[in-house]
Amino acid sequence: MTLPLFRKLSPSRSEKIDMFAACSNNMTLVNCYKNVVELGSKYSPEIHYKIDEVLEVVNGKEPPEWWVILLD
Repeated sequence: MTLPLFRKLSPSRSEKIDMFAACSNNMTLVNCYKNVVELGSKYSPEIHYKIDEVLEVVNGKEPPEWWVILLD
């Protein structure tokens, strides 16, 4: 079994939060999502619904290539 030389890595937690922030212009919602990812926080169903709406957009986007972190 050979592995491809360049494979896509799943985004880290900070990359997920950055992608979420890029798709949402609501910093309060971004902070809520950050708390959910990092701390496991629970919010009202309305907040989770809004987070899920943004995540649908985020999941439709490709994560950055692994080599992007090497750029200055």
